[in-house]
Amino acid sequence: MALIPLASDYTVDRDWGPLLVKAFPTGYRPGLPLSAAQRELLQAVTANDNCWGNIGNKIRWLREAGLPEQRDAIRALL
Repeated sequence: MALIPLASDYTVDRDWGPLLVKAFPTGYRPGLPLSAAQRELLQAVTANDNCWGNIGNKIRWLREAGLPEQRDAIRALL
């Protein structure tokens, strides 16, 4: 979790993208509750403005984790 405040769009392929996939190994399942670890990770990622710029690399990781592509949609899950 200490890594997330340092992460950005530019580092997603090396840090928070793989963490999302690790946290959601079978993909996000609507209707199932998030674990405390999943919730904490999503809160940290959505709180970091640097992760939500115009670089598109994050879309691949969000899709692989079964998560919405938009920050506000992820926040709605919390």
